[in-house]
Amino acid sequence: MSERMDSFKKPFRAVPVQLGEKARARQRQENRQMLIGTAVRLALATFLVFTTGMVITNFGLSRYLPTGLFDATNGTRPANTYFPNCSAARATGHAPIRAGSPGYRIGLDADGDGIACEPYVDR
Repeated sequence: MSERMDSFKKPFRAVPVQLGEKARARQRQENRQMLIGTAVRLALATFLVFTTGMVITNFGLSRYLPTGLFDATNGTRPANTYFPNCSAARATGHAPIRAGSPGYRIGLDADGDGIACEPYVDR
């Protein structure tokens, strides 16, 4: 008879574990800490990218860019435009500079023809 009883046994089924109140509170706390940590890391990364961009823009390029490139009223260069070298004039899109125009000076005109910072000629 015991053999017959064994055949009527119910199959094993896993029952999900119900977490107690303390375990649920601990899990909520861990989730909160993970979310805060992610937000802090994201904010730090954003700050570093922004700061790096500001440093590169303000300190890296400022020595090559003349102050006051354009007059806001008519889109021309102001009379006190100064380019320290032809690389700076080319980088800002103001090369070549003709004699009499703002930014021209003899020191930038290598061949003395009245056009400073001429484009390079490949021969």
